[in-house]
Amino acid sequence: MSRSQRLHADARAAFEWRRSLLPRARAGILAVLVLASASALAASVHRIAQKGRAFAIADITIAPGDTVQFTNDDEFLHQI
Repeated sequence: MSRSQRLHADARAAFEWRRSLLPRARAGILAVLVLASASALAASVHRIAQKGRAFAIADITIAPGDTVQFTNDDEFLHQI
């Protein structure tokens, strides 16, 4: 095998190796996207109203990714 044939064979092998990575890379990216969207879908929104200078819920348990929204139903401003 001549030098140019060896170089061509080496280049072809490198190309095939890189090309074989594409399906695995796509699968990895897809897995990350699926997990991220599943995590976002699992998150909950908890709404807590404040009225009469008291919160409607005394205790709450939230999970990572959850959102807590406070609303002021009193006639004056509060700071939370």
